[in-house]
Amino acid sequence: MKAPTSPASLTKVPKVRATPALKKLSKDQRFPSAQSDIIQQVILMPATYTAIIKKDGDWWIGWIQEISGVNSQGETREELIDNLRSALSEAIEMNRQDALDAAKGPYEEQLIEVIV
Repeated sequence: MKAPTSPASLTKVPKVRATPALKKLSKDQRFPSAQSDIIQQVILMPATYTAIIKKDGDWWIGWIQEISGVNSQGETREELIDNLRSALSEAIEMNRQDALDAAKGPYEEQLIEVIV
């Protein structure tokens, strides 16, 4: 059973602190054009996903509920969780790269918060 979450806690966005290296950059360097990947290197926001897991014979199997196609297995529950975390990370990075490749030319990045 999932613990209830108040709507107020869902709307809070973590603060991103500038690193010393970022603070040395000019405003134009901190918010570069689409050709630079500095934003990806600086803004890392934690996210939480739901793993649906179950024991199936000798194996543990699981899926990430929010992202289609992210699933894995493991000989132990802990191994399954590690494998799901790795598969999710790889899927997000591949999706990110696909989006950047599709954007071509100038673009902007916008963080979007969704409450479900």
